[in-house]
Amino acid sequence: MECKNCKLQLDEGITLCPGCGTDNTPVPEEIPAPVPENASETVPENAPETVPETVPETDGTESAAPEKKSGIVVTPGKLVLIIVSAVLLTALVVALVLQGMGVNFGEPAPTENPEALQEQVQASGDPAQVTCKASYTVSDEEVADNMSVVVATTGEAELTNAELQIYYWLQVQNFLSQYGSYAMYFGLDYTQPLDTQMCGLDDSGKTWQQYFLSAALADWHNYASLAEESRANGFQLDEQYSTMIENLPQSLATDAALQGFESAEKYLAYNVGAGATIADYQTYMRNYYQGFMYFQSRYEAMVPSEEELENYFAEHEADYAAQGLTRETAYVNVRHILVLPEGATVDTIYTETFPEEAWAVGEANAQEILGKYEQGEMTEEAFAALANEFSADPGSNTNGGLYEDVNEGMMVEAFDAWCFDPARQAGDYGIVRTELGFHIMYFSGSRTIWQEQVTSDMLNERGMALITETTEKYPMTVDYSKIRLGYVNIGA
Repeated sequence: MECKNCKLQLDEGITLCPGCGTDNTPVPEEIPAPVPENASETVPENAPETVPETVPETDGTESAAPEKKSGIVVTPGKLVLIIVSAVLLTALVVALVLQGMGVNFGEPAPTENPEALQEQVQASGDPAQVTCKASYTVSDEEVADNMSVVVATTGEAELTNAELQIYYWLQVQNFLSQYGSYAMYFGLDYTQPLDTQMCGLDDSGKTWQQYFLSAALADWHNYASLAEESRANGFQLDEQYSTMIENLPQSLATDAALQGFESAEKYLAYNVGAGATIADYQTYMRNYYQGFMYFQSRYEAMVPSEEELENYFAEHEADYAAQGLTRETAYVNVRHILVLPEGATVDTIYTETFPEEAWAVGEANAQEILGKYEQGEMTEEAFAALANEFSADPGSNTNGGLYEDVNEGMMVEAFDAWCFDPARQAGDYGIVRTELGFHIMYFSGSRTIWQEQVTSDMLNERGMALITETTEKYPMTVDYSKIRLGYVNIGA
């Protein structure tokens, strides 16, 4: 295990980091709140954006129809098609990064034996309902044959089967990226196809395939309606966006070669299955950026004033308090210099007991270093230089001993108590003894965070209101009977 704060590797059974003092005791896993049916409207709190950069070995010679394997294989890092955009809009309409997780949800549904699926799913046959079909999965060949078929419209915009593959698999991959380790709690079995198991997020009677399909169509509706409103208000695609989209084939070809694929087309198909082309991906990006420009034009008016922040917090103060947020809740920035008992190392401070004589030597060394600080300029920069020279903490002895945005309860008890003393002021310093050694402390400052949280909450509300207003102005029609979905497979 590694320290969640400074990333120091910890020996088995060790939870208290000897480098920075962070308590790494595992927190009991909680089942995250279910994702609403319209997953595009989910605004995850502190949603993690980092995925391992493991790249599957490949010789770049995958066939057009690779071997279908049962089960699921998650291989992050294959394809990263990054759209640089405003954080707010990205959060509101779900991440616009194709995570490239190389998902394989087993064989296509057993269409030759539909009775097994019908035991769980009763297809309505209604082309206006997502339950129209028990399964939307077809062969790669059938997907390719139907790629130009229009399956949804909003305003003047049309969604083809080919473009739908991108929205659909992005939804699946985004869900797994965010909730993959909790999927079992939602009833998602990685070893089974999505169209043969019921979604555990609600009581709607959808399969997982139907759930992700609904979310994908909602995403497209969001993007397309914003783009329609953008054009209606006279916005033209900026040159920087147009150039980026125009250069996408070359960019994908470069990335494909780096990942071991022989072409950009195979690279894309590897991630979103058969049917979608680079031109379809360009349409996806063009749709997004067109709507983004309109959203951005309305953004400034969404930013709340100080008075609005005060009023909103007062109105929801009890709810925030229940979440542990008050006007006094703060993050602190603190520097420290770790001095160990004589003979101790960051590896042995847990595993060995050191006599008081060794601790006394460590304390004397800490006092000597503190003396150097007091005899110098006594600036934060001077303290940082001493931390780089003398601190035993590998997590901070190259950045001046600095830990930023430390929240209460994050560090070991004595360290934490010193940081969050109500009387603490910027520039304060001192020595604190913990079970890890002696910490020469320097308080860089603190900031209350209620304004940041309230700003985020209000922007989310206002952003969603704008999106809802726009989608209502441009209603979506869907013909589910025309939808054909492929699947993503990493091949042999």
